[in-house]
Amino acid sequence: MNADWDVKLFRKLPEWFEPRVLGRDSFVLRGKLAECLNSPGLKLFAEPRNIGKICHRTEAGPSRNGSVPAVARKNQSRNISARIRTCPFREIIRQTRVYKQALPLFTTGPAFQILTVRRKQATKIESIMRKLNMLVAFASVLTFVSSTAAAQSSVAGHWEGVMVRQGSELIVSFDFSDGATGIFNSPTLKALGIPLLSVTYSAPNVHFLLVGDFTTIIFDGQLSGSMISGQFREGADRGGQFREGDAGGGVFREGEAKGTFSLRRAEAKKPTFTEEEVIFRNGDVTLSGTLLLPLTKGPHPTIVFLHGSGAEGRQATRFFAEYFTDRGMATLISDKRGVGKSTGDWHRSDFGDLADDAIAGIRFLQQRKEIDATKIGIYGHSQGGMIAPLVASRTKDVAFVISSAGHALPLYEGEINSITNQVRARGISGNDLAEATDFIKMWHNVARTGEGWEQFDAAMEKARATNWFRAIRVPPKDDWTWAFFKRIYDYNAADYWAKVTVPVFVMYGEKDLFTPVSQSISNIDQALKKAGNKDYTIIVFPRASHTLDIEPDAGQPFEWRRMAPGFPDLLMAWLQERIK
Repeated sequence: MNADWDVKLFRKLPEWFEPRVLGRDSFVLRGKLAECLNSPGLKLFAEPRNIGKICHRTEAGPSRNGSVPAVARKNQSRNISARIRTCPFREIIRQTRVYKQALPLFTTGPAFQILTVRRKQATKIESIMRKLNMLVAFASVLTFVSSTAAAQSSVAGHWEGVMVRQGSELIVSFDFSDGATGIFNSPTLKALGIPLLSVTYSAPNVHFLLVGDFTTIIFDGQLSGSMISGQFREGADRGGQFREGDAGGGVFREGEAKGTFSLRRAEAKKPTFTEEEVIFRNGDVTLSGTLLLPLTKGPHPTIVFLHGSGAEGRQATRFFAEYFTDRGMATLISDKRGVGKSTGDWHRSDFGDLADDAIAGIRFLQQRKEIDATKIGIYGHSQGGMIAPLVASRTKDVAFVISSAGHALPLYEGEINSITNQVRARGISGNDLAEATDFIKMWHNVARTGEGWEQFDAAMEKARATNWFRAIRVPPKDDWTWAFFKRIYDYNAADYWAKVTVPVFVMYGEKDLFTPVSQSISNIDQALKKAGNKDYTIIVFPRASHTLDIEPDAGQPFEWRRMAPGFPDLLMAWLQERIK
């Protein structure tokens, strides 16, 4: 089997970082790459066939000849476990074929660098490991059994188990109450506390819905003793969302997503933190949120989570909030203005308003005795990643900035890129793609300037007959988005990155359809250099999407999406060095 490795190069690996396995298909090398590679825009492909000859089974640490440690997997046919070894770094570079790439993914410099290495092909060994991990996880689910009559006659309580679709297993948990409500959790999907709808139990039948933005999963099962098992199916209605019992008559269109689920009653894990409902104000706007505090003694370093696009509530970042709070950091998550319990209206706001909402949260935290006021940072994904540098440029109270999948070019250009990529992903190519791209550019120019409506209306009528028009979802003329886009479309995050001097961690997914990754990295790198920033790290996760998840490739067997190997552990390791 071809065992080539896909190697990507990024800048600034700090000295504290030790080599480690990031996941079942990744490992990390480190070294002063500026001494070996001084030409930007390279993509490396390393063949591991000689790695056994040049690696030494010694303790981790620099060797006498000045080489630095590396992590390598042992030959698969000999052993399925990873083994930490040290390798002469220059020898690895010497045996590596180097190819030029048109778009730079990194810049060189005197600082430490990082290589993330991934197997290009799945292996039988990895398949076996996945199954073994599933069995271990499911075995832990089976350790708790309740045999009381009350448990058998009610679904209330904590349940753990698996969902299986086309042979791919997903570890999940559900919590049901006696009041016909429940929540869904899946760490693999980064989902915590997602509300269930239409929870009913009529012995022995159990029924509930998991409603997403565009699809709904319907669960039907039977309770038998301490087990619930059954089937699920996923689909959508004409409006993109299915609500059972809706008098408006949403018509459920069942898709190919079908499978089974099996749950066993289990003992809920004890919390590792406390949480408190809080409010804070930005002028006339009242923001409502949740403050999560570790059980350890404070004051604690803290992360304030920024909002992504759309009507985002506090649950959107709940998974990461709990992840960091479990590891000793306080976190603040909130409902976006006009969402949930927060007042105001984000539809009528601009990015400056949203940035000031985050600053209001920081100032609220500074008054809390449990919080270390000198170690409050911000974390933004997508739109939040674009707003993050604006927040940091407006206040000196931000201790660090974490940005994930945020544009770093004029927003309208990023949106043109995003929608064009989505059209291309639907199989549109050639002249059709060129025609669609021209239309998309015209559309966003009208949205940005408010001019050119007559020409755009004519183009719209012509576009309706094309095979790509339905893929782009142009809003009607009276839609609120036109005014909103006009307020934000000239925003360029790079302008504000040039004012950020605190530690920065920036992340992207290699297969992000919504963000121009290479251009954004280049612009952020230049902007932070202009700011004189001496502490920033930029990482691209191989194969990862906009959400930093690994998703199945088109035409490949189904598998549940999962977080990119090493995320968010690598981020936590970076944080620990800056919150000491």
